[in-house]
Amino acid sequence: MTDQTGILVTTLIHLLKPAAKDQRVELSELYAAYVRAVTEAGKEAMPPAPFTEIVQGHCRTLGITVLLSGDNVFLEGVQLAALGERRHE
Repeated sequence: MTDQTGILVTTLIHLLKPAAKDQRVELSELYAAYVRAVTEAGKEAMPPAPFTEIVQGHCRTLGITVLLSGDNVFLEGVQLAALGERRHE
């Protein structure tokens, strides 16, 4: 696992929280939150393409449903942590 991949997975653990099955997070919204979190921590964010690939694998591992709807990609049953809840390493 590369350093950026480890940072991404750790950041996902802090950003994504379980939610009702009908709640969802759009992938571009998650990417924006990830970029903010790693930038605030003084790290470099990975580009969108590898981010998307790793997030989809992470979701498969955790049993999070990924839904394609038109041009949008949603992660179902999760929500973004409130700003005060986010912690990064």
